[in-house]
Amino acid sequence: MMSSVTGWRGYMRRILLGIFLMTGSTSALAGLSPPATPLFDAFKTFCAATGAEPAAVASAVKAAGGTQFMPPTTTDFPFPITLASWNVEVEGQKMEISASGSFPSKKNPPFPTQVADTYTCGIEVRTNDRASVAALQKWIGIAPYNVAPDDEPTPAHVKGIPDKVLKSFAEASKDLTMYFYAYTDVNGAHVKITDPAAGRSARRAGRNRQLVLLQNPRGVSLQYMRELPIADR
Repeated sequence: MMSSVTGWRGYMRRILLGIFLMTGSTSALAGLSPPATPLFDAFKTFCAATGAEPAAVASAVKAAGGTQFMPPTTTDFPFPITLASWNVEVEGQKMEISASGSFPSKKNPPFPTQVADTYTCGIEVRTNDRASVAALQKWIGIAPYNVAPDDEPTPAHVKGIPDKVLKSFAEASKDLTMYFYAYTDVNGAHVKITDPAAGRSARRAGRNRQLVLLQNPRGVSLQYMRELPIADR
């Protein structure tokens, strides 16, 4: 884990922007009323049960009848990231599932040893599935370390990224509420990280997790991040 909320927000924002650039998603469709809690049920099946490992996510989605939306893609910004995504329907709700791996250790030169490689499982639905958000918050069982509107504006110009892409990203983020969770997995229990030394030990063992929920009137998306054990480097 990084040492500050600000650091994690910036880190997650870079990853989310990178995934956005790779998928071209704008979250623009209005939704139907979803039955039950399809986003939450998809999360349990595709993200939690697989440990977010990309190959396991792919197998679970395909077993549920999913079809590939974007074939495996790789980028080196801000460090090596792999990503693939699928369209699938769960309980009558159409959604997009993504699976990615982020590998700071493979950057040359590698990131510092305190920055872990990660697997991330993402889900996006284009309806405001409030029931699933509530179920996810009950499942995680701890308070978020931050809940905020997106008060960190998307820059108007970034070298190498077309302005129209940044404009689309800003539009997709409009009226967005973000919930940030960080915890250690202790035999299936979710323990909020309050002791820095314990957090560092759990990080090296690969037991730290991140969950980011993004919700606006047009839809809900999540990113579930599992930190991998840190090998000496």
